[in-house]
Amino acid sequence: MALPDEESYDTGASLGIPALTAHQALTTHETYPNQLAPGSLVGAVVLVAGGAGAVGHAAIQLARWAGATVITTVSGDAKAELVRAAGAEHVINYRSESVVDAVHQISWRGVDLIVEVAPNANAELDLDVLAPNGTIAVYVSESDAPLPIPVRASMVKNIRCQFILTYTVSEKQKAAALGGVSAALAAGGRSGLAEATVCHSRVFPSPRLQPPTTRSKVARWGKC
Repeated sequence: MALPDEESYDTGASLGIPALTAHQALTTHETYPNQLAPGSLVGAVVLVAGGAGAVGHAAIQLARWAGATVITTVSGDAKAELVRAAGAEHVINYRSESVVDAVHQISWRGVDLIVEVAPNANAELDLDVLAPNGTIAVYVSESDAPLPIPVRASMVKNIRCQFILTYTVSEKQKAAALGGVSAALAAGGRSGLAEATVCHSRVFPSPRLQPPTTRSKVARWGKC
């Protein structure tokens, strides 16, 4: 995937699987488009669990770029600052606030999509805050234990739970993710993915990678 001329190799390296996974999560709802674009999520309310993580941070930026209202949860003030920089409109500290109460104060009907990082711990919470016909997109789990799904309550709300592994999605889905992320990156600014490098370095501190001098400016994202 070619990077815009004004973008660095660091930006390309920082996006990678987290951005593609975020895009996949944000397009799992049955009524949402397969590829994000400006305005494609207008009217949607998205909850990003753990928005300070790499995937969560990318999900915030992409969802805002696509026009969604974004709510996210964090564990402290430093992470709250990070997610606000990404564009999150509503930040909830799950250690000091009731996430369920806070979400319903923001959106009386709840959220349409949850980008979930801790499905076992949040199983009951997710059901409480998810709107009817909502979707939970699970891209990782904090536990190897079986996922407790309240079957009857989920049926009543017509809830979907979509599990995601970017490496094994279809070629069509990979192409859509590459297209959506590329467009967001080209958009730049808070509405795009301009801060990906800085935010990635805060989440995963590591030495700065030096770009190869003989290769074209191409972001190579694993096996995607």
